[in-house]
Amino acid sequence: MNKKITALGILLLAGVVIAGASGALASVTKTHTADKAINTQTSVKENKDVKVTVEDAKKIALLAVPGTIVKEELKTEKGIVVYNIEISDGKANTAVKIDAVTGKVLEKETED
Repeated sequence: MNKKITALGILLLAGVVIAGASGALASVTKTHTADKAINTQTSVKENKDVKVTVEDAKKIALLAVPGTIVKEELKTEKGIVVYNIEISDGKANTAVKIDAVTGKVLEKETED
C-alpha cells in the first residue's frame, strides 16, 4: 500500500512540476558533455524542450533518494535534456538522472 501511495505521489508531483514549470528560471553549472555544453545561465524559456525547473527536479530526486543535494547540473545526453542531481546520505553519494521534459527518474546510481 505504501509503495502505491509513494508511486502515486511521485506521479502527481511530476504532473504539478510540468504544469507549473512555464516561466521559471533554472541556473545550473556549466557542463561539458560529448554532445554539447549548456551555459550557466540556461533558462527554461531559452530551452523550449525543458519543462521541469531545477527546483522541481531536486524535489523529485529527493523523493527517489533521501539525503542532501550536493550538486545539480542540466545537460544533454544522447539527445535528451536531463538533470543530474547528486545526493549524499552521509555514507554514499547517489546520482539521480531526471528527464527535464517529463520529470521522470531515468536512472539512480550509488557511488560508495
